[in-house]
Amino acid sequence: MKKLIIAVAAVALTGISYATVNTNTEAITNEVRIMEEEQDKTPVKAEELPEAVKKVLSSDAYAGTTIKQAFLVQGEKAYYEVELVKEDASTMTVKLDEQGQEVK
Repeated sequence: MKKLIIAVAAVALTGISYATVNTNTEAITNEVRIMEEEQDKTPVKAEELPEAVKKVLSSDAYAGTTIKQAFLVQGEKAYYEVELVKEDASTMTVKLDEQGQEVK
């Protein structure tokens, strides 16, 4: 009976250890992805954004917003990530390519 209890406890502890390691691995992987994304971002001044991007941001769709910060994101396809502040102080992020087309 003691051997059975010890065997069950060993199996339970192995399962718990695996779940903990798996969770930690996922967290580390997510952190690495975030760091890689941040490293690919280059700050851009609002006045240095391409004219097509400025035109889209000045359209009625974004009326009442101001540019808080902007980045050029390099990756498979380069795009501009622009954080906008609305009149009610909430923020939104817009991703546009050089031609002003929305990037998803």
